[in-house]
Amino acid sequence: MDISELEKQIDSIFAYCIRRTKDIEDAKDLSQDIVCEILRSAGSTEIVNFEAWIWKIAHNRYVKYLNGKKKSYISIYESGLIDTLVGVDCSEDHGDEYQAVFVALHSIAQAHRALLVDRYVNELTCAELAEKYGLPEGTVKTRLHYGRQKLKERWQQTMETKRIYEKRNWFVSGNGDVDVSYIGRQLPRAIVTACYERPLSIEEISEATGIPCMYVEDEIPSLLKGEIISERSGKYLANIIVHGEKTTSEIENILMNRAGALADATAQTLAAYMPEIRNIGFHGCSFPDGRLWWSIIPMLWREACEQARQKHGVTARCSYPPRLDGGKGWIFANVAQNEEHKYFSGCNGYFLDSSKFYYYWSSKYFAEELNMFLYKLENHEICSAEFEKCGFDELLTAECIKYGLVKNNAWAVPVFTADQYEKFERLIAEIAKPLSSMIYPQVEEIYKLMRRATPKHLHEQIRGVFGAELNSIIAMICDELEARDMLEAPGEEFFTGQIVLTLG
Repeated sequence: MDISELEKQIDSIFAYCIRRTKDIEDAKDLSQDIVCEILRSAGSTEIVNFEAWIWKIAHNRYVKYLNGKKKSYISIYESGLIDTLVGVDCSEDHGDEYQAVFVALHSIAQAHRALLVDRYVNELTCAELAEKYGLPEGTVKTRLHYGRQKLKERWQQTMETKRIYEKRNWFVSGNGDVDVSYIGRQLPRAIVTACYERPLSIEEISEATGIPCMYVEDEIPSLLKGEIISERSGKYLANIIVHGEKTTSEIENILMNRAGALADATAQTLAAYMPEIRNIGFHGCSFPDGRLWWSIIPMLWREACEQARQKHGVTARCSYPPRLDGGKGWIFANVAQNEEHKYFSGCNGYFLDSSKFYYYWSSKYFAEELNMFLYKLENHEICSAEFEKCGFDELLTAECIKYGLVKNNAWAVPVFTADQYEKFERLIAEIAKPLSSMIYPQVEEIYKLMRRATPKHLHEQIRGVFGAELNSIIAMICDELEARDMLEAPGEEFFTGQIVLTLG
């Protein structure tokens, strides 16, 4: 070996060590180790290509250095795959290529990725790999071949394509007892979007989203538990309905076109039935129409929509399907510009031993803080329509006042006894009948639209999502009547106008 050839490479070797160790002292030690190994091996090795030979030694000594540091992970610069599989010269600084290999490597399924790392970084033989993974040696060779091909393909895609990741704004909700947190983050939303129409493998999801396989793999168990996705022969398919902005907008337009006429019918119908409603004698029956209607309209139109759905055969009045995580019901989402669905309406029920809170809400007036306080009240006995007889301590009383539930030492929401509420429900069902006929054409139109916009494998879930979308008419009618000064404008910070309390 000509020493002058080695001297020409000294600076490059030191630069190589600096880039990988990120530490000047470690780089000095490693570069000395590499040079010493080159000198030791020169006399006993037939050298065909000197430059390729010394960089092979450099890589091997670096792997031993890593093992000495007890590092168990592969960083962008730790992988020798760049020169082994792609052919990039390790003696030069190829930051973009190193980054691309890192991304490409982690977009390959774990079974192939682990073999590649063990073969080309840890330098295990095929026989050693077969023993380590309990596989036939032929299978190991096949997987390595497949892995190398995939790595090159993904590396080229990464180098040639600049992916642009956009935040997915979803309004996520559900009916029944469901945990929507499974789909609250961007990563599961990206996975669901990728496999929404057809089943995909982990590698295919990674390729479609640009998310490394290892992150997809980590997310899969949680998504399966939450029934956000399902597994089909080793592939994964979305298991929740996600309606895009176009579908959501079309549904809103169908309802909005009828909101004025339905508001007219609502006002006329309630005006005719208010004496009968007030005669039930519940606490709050003397509230002004503009205040009391806030509580009545959501109940009335939920009933009218349900009657129309029963006529159409897509009623949700059935047992919610049990879920793997112990809940019951459906989770669904709408793509929105800012994760809000202005007209979306729902009902949260809080059931105590002897009383129930029904919180009828629309997104426009929804307050999570108030919602959580109502949930907190489940731990307290509400025994009377007269607030002072409930025996709340000073702190809880102050909170009730803060949230607008209590004013002048009296409940500021309608309160029914069990008998009164039963009479009220029967009356609401009667009042709703003509209104249900008015909304029926929209039921047909929206159902057909949802069938077109929803993949076939999710059609069974339409009955769970359908009512939630149809009930958006409640917020539209309330908006219309508020604009006509027939409903009091919500002025307080925490709007309690759509809360009803039932005793017994």
